Amino acid sequence: ALSAALPTASLRMKSSKTEEKSSKVSGAIQQLNRVDDDYDTKMVGFEVGCQEGTGEPSACHHVGEYFSVVKEDYERSGKIYSVNCNTKNYGPSCFNLGRLYVAGKGVTQSDEIAEELFGKSCDSGHLQGCYHKAIFLYSSSKGSSDEERKASAQANRSKSLQLLDWACKEGEVDSCYFAGSHYLNPNRPEREPIKAIEYLARACKANHAPSCYNLAVMYKKGDVGVEKNEKMFEELKDVTNKLVAQYGGLGGRRTG
Repeated sequence: ALSAALPTASLRMKSSKTEEKSSKVSGAIQQLNRVDDDYDTKMVGFEVGCQEGTGEPSACHHVGEYFSVVKEDYERSGKIYSVNCNTKNYGPSCFNLGRLYVAGKGVTQSDEIAEELFGKSCDSGHLQGCYHKAIFLYSSSKGSSDEERKASAQANRSKSLQLLDWACKEGEVDSCYFAGSHYLNPNRPEREPIKAIEYLARACKANHAPSCYNLAVMYKKGDVGVEKNEKMFEELKDVTNKLVAQYGGLGGRRTG
């Protein structure tokens, strides 16, 4: 009788432990929900001051990101970014608002407004804003005739490259990569591989895998003013492979 009772007792003990574990998990979830509710309340409280322009800029930007990223309420976040950008000239908010206009999220899609916002973000020292402004400039032109549009395109591309150069030297690696790619483009009359190497080397040093890859190819094949260099090729190939393995593709980069 004793041996027959043991399995039942064991099952009861396991059931009790399972119930205890389930209770702890349920309690943890409830606690997290309370934290989320408290956080929601705090964000909504901050929102009032931010939309009235009285909040601290970095805090208001955080509230805007909360409604955009966590709640996916783009219209609400856009209003906060707009006040923060226009009344506080807060670069990151101008930049995020520009991205909303590019995507047409919470606002009416407008590349023109987005470009203005990226420019304003750049003027405040926000490097990603400078990169995005440069990208818009690179392929834009205005004019009523082909001659005017061609002259405008050349002028804007020159401004774009100057902006990319500055942002690259300040540490914005996408700007380095874009500028380097420009000077490698065989369709550009100003193609200059030596100059391309300067930009790509900056980006590669910051662990930008596509830049390291392009440099490796240049040293493997050689180019105008660039001699083949098997040693450099092997070193850059190794760096590229490590970055690709770390991030699962050429798109990632290590920033530290």
